[in-house]
Amino acid sequence: NSGDKPDDAEVKKTPKSKKKKKKEKNVNENDQPTLDPEQKADKLASEYLKQWSSDRKSWKFQKVRQVWLLKHMYNSEQVNSDDFEILLQYLDGLKGKSREVTVKQAEKIIEEDDENATDETKTERARQIVQLLC
Repeated sequence: NSGDKPDDAEVKKTPKSKKKKKKEKNVNENDQPTLDPEQKADKLASEYLKQWSSDRKSWKFQKVRQVWLLKHMYNSEQVNSDDFEILLQYLDGLKGKSREVTVKQAEKIIEEDDENATDETKTERARQIVQLLC
């Protein structure tokens, strides 16, 4: 009867070896240099805009990308000037609540700059957005 059934030591050994292999595989995958999450988001947002601009047939709306772009569009380090030009075209098609909130946010940035001169690029971008959307 002992030949029909593996003993307990063999049964327990198999799952451990599978787990070990999986863990080693995960460690090897993590050896590759990766972008930090913010750099990755920058890159993905840039690719999203470029695809929207050049290949709308295969472009798909991604709420997470739009939210990231709307949040970071005033920062020239996160959204470079080339991408910002595309973003202005993208924003022209913005509808509903997103459009309203974007205009209010841009107007607030302009007001704050009038009170105390802050980041010129941020203010200039806000002015361009208000001019486009109003």
